[in-house]
Amino acid sequence: MRMFWEHLSNEGRDWKDVDDDFLRDFRNLQRSGVRISHKQKGEELFEGTINGRLMTILAFYWWCHKNGKVREDMIGPSRWEEEGHFRPQIVLDVKGYDPRSDSPYKDLKYSSPLLYKNIRAPKRTIPTEDQTSKMQAKLSSFRDQIMSQWTEQTGLRAFEICKIKVEDVPSFDDIDALEDADNHHKFLLKGKGRKERFIYVQSDLLTSTREYIEGERAQLVERKKKKGGAYHEPEEVFLSKTTGQPLDSETFSKYVTKAFRKTGVDARNHDLRAKFITKFIQQKIDNIIKEGSGWEAIDVDTILLEAAERLGHASIEYLRPYVVLERKRLLAKTPASKADSLDTEITAKKRRLQALTRQVREIELLREAAGKLTEGDRGGFIREVEELLRNMKAGEA
Repeated sequence: MRMFWEHLSNEGRDWKDVDDDFLRDFRNLQRSGVRISHKQKGEELFEGTINGRLMTILAFYWWCHKNGKVREDMIGPSRWEEEGHFRPQIVLDVKGYDPRSDSPYKDLKYSSPLLYKNIRAPKRTIPTEDQTSKMQAKLSSFRDQIMSQWTEQTGLRAFEICKIKVEDVPSFDDIDALEDADNHHKFLLKGKGRKERFIYVQSDLLTSTREYIEGERAQLVERKKKKGGAYHEPEEVFLSKTTGQPLDSETFSKYVTKAFRKTGVDARNHDLRAKFITKFIQQKIDNIIKEGSGWEAIDVDTILLEAAERLGHASIEYLRPYVVLERKRLLAKTPASKADSLDTEITAKKRRLQALTRQVREIELLREAAGKLTEGDRGGFIREVEELLRNMKAGEA
């Protein structure tokens, strides 16, 4: 609604004078990729996204109509014109309204000539394991690498990752206990539409996140506190290196897009979410087939409902194209591809090993530097510290 309100202001239009023609222009501008708000990225939008925005606007006007905030004839059903009456400013058919209900606006279904029909799922580039690893190697900081792994391994949206709090990440001891039990950590997160859902996280990702919290993040917070002023440590895990405040989700998404481009892949952070969806559905179907059942025994809707719950999707319809892709994969499956299900775990272990190797080297350099300082070798101490800093910088590259 903020974007729509900004568009009204830019066009000098009163919100009560909006009609179908104005809404149609608003819709078409988004479809063409024209920037209509300072928050918009200026790229062509998918019809489903535009429909969602239009539905929010139409719901707002319907509420105003039912509560006497606009003229009674501003909104009306399509049959008014068909029956020879005047055409309302906004043509809208609404089903499911029950004024006797405690929540009369909860389950309404809107129909408007402005909404796109026969929506197709957007064509996405789903990055491979190799492409994802190369992209993460191009990210300029340990923080950004971890955040991209959160998208890849949990399917969280960028803004949801930016809302993860320090208290959501267990201590090293608790992570070790999870790993010993071969278990996942789960916590409650408030996502899109303020809907809460459980997030399931593997121990490797938790370990890397805790390392960031107690390392790079702790150092950043300490620097900000030493500068004085009214700085207070935020609850969120991932912080801006410049301000020490929670990192903006759009900034993080831009970092990932740039890193993908450096590897020659046309993909975005949201495509890592598509990668998670694909693997989630693939593993569910593979588990059923391993039990000796065929495709006909697979309850697709049950799998999609579970996927939608993990992702915070309100509907399963948007996920159906992923099932089509999975069926094509199974039909074309070769013996060599049967090991694909291990790729994520192997890649995660490699990343964990790289992080541990880097930490061990940093500890060795610190010991050597301390030894030089104890011996009174100031020059040697400075050289060891310089090498340590180079090592740390290389680990972020």
